[in-house]
Formats: sequence, C-alpha cells, structure tokens
Amino acid sequence: MDDILLPLYNVHIDDKPSIRTVYISNLIFSLIIVLILLQSNDIEQNPGPNSSRYSYQNIQIAGINVNSLRYKTDLIHSELGECDVICVSETKLKANVGSTDLVMPNFHNPDLFRKDRSTDGGGGILIYVRDSLHCKRRSDLEIAELESVCVEITTQTGRFLVVCFYRPPNAPVTSLDHFENLLDNVIDTDKNVILLGDLNIDLLKASPTSRISRICERYGIENVVKEPTRITSSTATLLDPIYMNNLSLLRNSMVLPSFCSDHSPTLIEINFSTARQKAYSKVVYDYESGDYASANMYLQRKNWNECFKNVHDINKINGLINQEVHHVMDTYIPKKKVLVRPRDKPWITTSIKVKMRKRNRAYKKAKSRNLISDWKKFKELRNEVIDLVREAKRQYLINLHNSLVDKSIPPGKWWRIAKSVCKFKNKESQNSPIKVNGEILIHPIEKATAINDYFCSISRFDTEPQLPNVPPLAPYELSDIVITEQDVIDHFQILNINKPAGPDKLPPKFLKAIFPSLVTPLTFIFNKSLQSGIVPSDWKLANVSAIYKGKGDQDNVSNYRPISLVLDPHDLHLQGYEWRGQIFIDNRLIFGMHSSPQACQRTTNAVSYMLWKSNIHTINYVDDFGGVSDNQNAEHDYNFVLELFQRTGLEVSKEKCLPPTKVLTFLGKE
Repeated sequence: MDDILLPLYNVHIDDKPSIRTVYISNLIFSLIIVLILLQSNDIEQNPGPNSSRYSYQNIQIAGINVNSLRYKTDLIHSELGECDVICVSETKLKANVGSTDLVMPNFHNPDLFRKDRSTDGGGGILIYVRDSLHCKRRSDLEIAELESVCVEITTQTGRFLVVCFYRPPNAPVTSLDHFENLLDNVIDTDKNVILLGDLNIDLLKASPTSRISRICERYGIENVVKEPTRITSSTATLLDPIYMNNLSLLRNSMVLPSFCSDHSPTLIEINFSTARQKAYSKVVYDYESGDYASANMYLQRKNWNECFKNVHDINKINGLINQEVHHVMDTYIPKKKVLVRPRDKPWITTSIKVKMRKRNRAYKKAKSRNLISDWKKFKELRNEVIDLVREAKRQYLINLHNSLVDKSIPPGKWWRIAKSVCKFKNKESQNSPIKVNGEILIHPIEKATAINDYFCSISRFDTEPQLPNVPPLAPYELSDIVITEQDVIDHFQILNINKPAGPDKLPPKFLKAIFPSLVTPLTFIFNKSLQSGIVPSDWKLANVSAIYKGKGDQDNVSNYRPISLVLDPHDLHLQGYEWRGQIFIDNRLIFGMHSSPQACQRTTNAVSYMLWKSNIHTINYVDDFGGVSDNQNAEHDYNFVLELFQRTGLEVSKEKCLPPTKVLTFLGKE
C-alpha cells in the first residue's frame, strides 16, 4: 500500500495553482481515499442494492376532460396508463353503460369512483385508481350541488385526498359557492388535498381580486398548472387546474398533448411513493427446436455412479442432478434474452410509439409558434394515432378470438385468453395492498412475505393431536420400499407437459423429452431419500399464489388462500396410496414426481375420491381440516379421519421417510 501512496504524496502544488492542477489534485486525493477503503477489505467493491423487478417511484396523478368517455378507454389507457390515478371529467355516461365497457387493466373497478349526471346525460366524473393502491371512496365529503368524487388514498408514508370535479360552462358565478362548500369538507380533514377537474374559468385571466383567486387564498390552495389546457388556432385558456394545499409534495407538473378531446391532460408527480414493476431481462427457450437426441446422448454417457461416489448428502446429490439437467438445457435448447416491459399494452407496437412521439413533437411546435398550419398538422397526427390504436386493439382481440378455436391450445392458456377477451375478473383485484399491524404494505416482496408468514402460522397446531388408540384391522406393514426404474418410467409417462416449471425452473415439457436419460439418477435419489429418511430441501419448495377468497376486507391476509401453481407431490395433505396391492395412508406422498392428485375439499366426502395411476393409486382424502382459521376444528377433523381410516382397515404408515406431520412447507419456510 505504501508503494502505491508514496509517489502520490510527492505531487508539487504551486502557491497559486491553476485550475488544471487543482483538478488533478482532487482526482489524486479521491484515488487515495478509494485505495485506502479497498485496502481495508471491509466494503464491497461494487456496492448497491440487489436487482429487483420492482422499485418505489413517485405517484403520478393525471386529469383530463374527455368530452364523453365511452369508446375512449383504450386511448386513455394507452396514453395515461402509466399514471397511478386518472381523474376523468365530463364523462357523459348514462346508467345503462356498465363497468365492463369502462374497465382498464390494473385499475380498480371504475364503478367504485363514478358519478353520472342523472338529468341530461352530460357532465359526469370518474376516477381510475391503480389496483396496487389502498383507497376508499369518501362520499361523506362530496356535495350534491357540484359534480365531484373524492377518494382517500393510503400509502406507507401517509394519506391524501384526490378530488375530481366538473363545473359546467353555463354555470352561474354563484356556483362557486358550492366549490367553497366542497373545499370546506376536504380541507377540514387536515389531510393533503389534490383537486383536479374542469373549472370552466380561464385562470390565465383571473385577477388577484377575482372570486376564484380569493377562494384559493382563503383556503390555502394553489394551482400548479401554469400553461393553457385548451388551445385552438385563436384562443389559449387554462380551464383544467390542479389545486394543492401542500406544495412541498409537488415534484413535477406538466401539460400533455391532447389526444382524445380539445382539452390537454394535466399531470403531477407527488412525493408519495408506490411500487412499480420495472422492465427486466428474461431468457426464453425454444423447446420446439431443441436437439433432444444430443441431449439424451450426453446424459446417457454420464457415469452417475462416479458422480455420486462418496457423496452422502442428499441435497448435494439433488444439486448435481439439477446442475447437469440445467447444463443440458442451456446447451441443446436454443435460447435468447428478451426485454420484458410488463406495463406495456400488448397491442401498442413500436410503430405506434414512434407515431405518438411524432405527434408530441408536432404539439410542441404548434404551441410555440401558434400557426394554423402547425395546428392542422398536429390534429392530423393526433387522429392518425387514434385510428392506429383502435385498429391495433381490434386486431389484437381478433387474434385472441382465433386462438380460442385452436384445439391444440392447453386448457390453462385457453381460460386465460377467454378471461381476457370476455373481461372475466374476480370481484376484487389480486394486487391490492396488505395491512399488517396497521402498516400498509404495497411492495410485492413485502406483501408476499406477510402472506407467507401467515400461511406458515396457520399450518401449525397449538398442540399435537393425540391419535386414537384403535387397533388396525389389516396387518399391513410398510417397512421397506424399493423403487425400480420401471416405477420412475411409469411416472414420467404420465407427466403433464402443459404444467409450468416449479422453483427449479425445469419445465415438464423438457423433462419428458429427456426422461430416458434421467431414469437412473432419479431412481437412485428416490431410494436414497427413503433409506436415509431425508427429503431434499428443494423438494419442499413450491410456487404458491395467494388467491382472495371473495369475502371480507381484501387488505386482510386471513382472507387469502394458498394455491399451488404446480401440483406438488410433497404438499402435506392427508393422502393414501396403494403400494403393490396394499393400501396405506400418510400425510405425504413419497415420490418425487408430479402425480396430480385430485383434491377433496371436506371431510364428509373424503373417501369418495381415488385416483388410480400407474402402480401407485393416489387418494387425497382431506385438503382443508375444518378451515385454516380454526385449529380446534382442524384437530378434531384430523383425528376423526384417521380413526375412520383405521376402522375401515387402512393403516397409518409408520416406517416411512418422514413421519406424519401437519407442518406446511411454504416457499421454504416451515
């Protein structure tokens, strides 16, 4: 270290150093500091957070007068879909227009924050709120005399109110009294308030002594929009303000090019944050073009006995097998890296994005020069973009409809397409925030951890249930199991290739194509697991989705149920199986292949389901012991079923790789 620093100390600096000398000196000093830190060996050379597909970003709120919302939701979603809150005024909707015609992906049900005018079909308010935000309607703050909708949004750092309003152009000046009444209600809440809408008053001409200016001063609100929001060849007016009572929250404000009416959208960014999914890279394999002959040849030449020699840890054995299979997949299956933008609309192509940018440049040019020819060019491009977006969405839906008649499409994919086309959705979104101990969780990792902890907690009994002392009627013993290669082959043959990959990222479609070469190592590890009484840790992992039950508060973790995305033979349901003419029951199916047992939900019909497969006939007796919320009932049902099985001649297996257990393994946690 001294050899490095000594030449650096001898740099000569004049009494009046030049700018270049000072720059070099600062650079050398910085280098010295870096070298000292690196020499200390206690810091990372490349520090920084681990990469994540999600990040916290400022909440974006947009407002727009659409002059009739119907048939314009695709345009709004294409242009403003990145925003978290979209306040729409002058919707002109009637009661016969249902929510299915207004729904936008990844936003709450629009009927929750909608107010239609009941008289002449004009006016109307609707607020779109992203489904990852915790929100509720504050109808108690709204007033009947002024068209308005108020929504309270809660984040991890606080709460704020978003108010959308509409004042008709023919409204008398006295209508501002109603605007004051609305301000009385929302300002008195002592919350941060953001008001967006169409005031139909040109604020560019409003003097400090005007009625609207005095109202703003009295209530401590300020308009953050400083540009015209409605521009024609002869006029430029500011009709669509955004009022805030706390300007310290404001990060940015702007007026966007108009795209579906003669009003330009307004947008602000505020200091409240939300989790947004970022673009990420993904490796995609082309399994149809794989060289499976070479892959099998490579694995068949592998000396598995030599690989497993002197390796006694079953987790290391499992790791060696997975390592070789992944190597084969990477070597003999064509792959490419693609950039996934999860927030992009699937029908918005690159050419449409280019046309949008061209339209935006034309808008800036027309606004700065204010020439008739420039405005004409902008409107032509705007209409062209509208036509392109609508045609792209129409063609996208046609392609989805055509996919539904394809008989070769897997059932799961068919249902996903059908739900997308028909807009079948759960009553509530699955992306809603979770509340734990009064704290709002919005980041997907935080929500997954909270739900995971809850699922783990409910899978344990407070006390171990006492098994009934009933002598078995059938003198069966399961003291020795030897799995043959034919048993493994039989399971491979029933492997469903349409199922997704599990946590090991090995898709069944690929495994089934190379299964002749995997029979030997898998037979070895299955028998090793039985002999040692240890199950590889990776076999205890599963991809699990938390599904809302459809009742109760959606921010309550107890109102979700775990659904395994891959049918896992290691899930701890009470199961039975037949082994070479003898029937046994246990809490765990011992084999490492996906056997796809049929689920039987309640105790009353437990014995009615039996799935005969290959040499092993799986019986899944009970999936939910009395409901996860009641451990006493669960214990009672568990004992009842065991007693029932024993009285009918089914014995609980005692000589197994794992004893009967009720601990659920969820994402690696027990």
